[in-house]
Amino acid sequence: LVKDKKGDIVTFRLNRAQRHIHACLERQLKETRRVRALIVKGRQEGCSLYLTGRNYWKCSRKKGVSALLISHDAKATDHLFSMIKRYQKYINPVLAPVEGTANRNQLAFSELESSFSVGTAGNEDIGRGGTHQVFHWSEVAYTKNADLIQDGAMQTVPNAAGTEIVLESTANGAVGLFYNMCDAAIHGKGEYQLIFVPWWWMDEYEEVDRGLPLTDEEVEYAAVNLSEYPEAVM
Repeated sequence: LVKDKKGDIVTFRLNRAQRHIHACLERQLKETRRVRALIVKGRQEGCSLYLTGRNYWKCSRKKGVSALLISHDAKATDHLFSMIKRYQKYINPVLAPVEGTANRNQLAFSELESSFSVGTAGNEDIGRGGTHQVFHWSEVAYTKNADLIQDGAMQTVPNAAGTEIVLESTANGAVGLFYNMCDAAIHGKGEYQLIFVPWWWMDEYEEVDRGLPLTDEEVEYAAVNLSEYPEAVM
């Protein structure tokens, strides 16, 4: 179960953006036996919600999986970890893994010897000294010390079958680690696939406020049914 935008606890059903991300990751996993992905997203499309759900499933169903989630600031980290704890709280008791360590930074499953840890990118040593099979970095483009995180936490994931590294962010200009990695992926350099999730895939973004004056260009955009555009894979 997840919390929707109204604050209600509801069954988690994938939206268009989440289905697209899932298909891209699963295709890469099948083809290369591991996931290495960059996701350029719009706001409030459920990318982080999907990834926390995906990674919770891996930790709670498989043995020996260590997942690490990093965000750009403490508030965002707490919000993302609340999703993880909510999955654990509302999971069917028949399927619920036995909890071990449970604190503000980690949720461990003792019988599976798996764990889900979170951290804030302001701590340059986050993730160092361990080995992780799953790594999710949220809002990379807004992380001030991104290069140091890359040299630290990202290096704890081995190039082994089944491992996953996913970096996702809204855009923040043509500069920085995330931009450079995306640019390399566009040009076919390296092992990362680039997944683009358009903002217009969210139904609420299709509404046009007719009470505001529009430029000729905005009138032209308003007349286009962007929802009919094909899946955008880069």
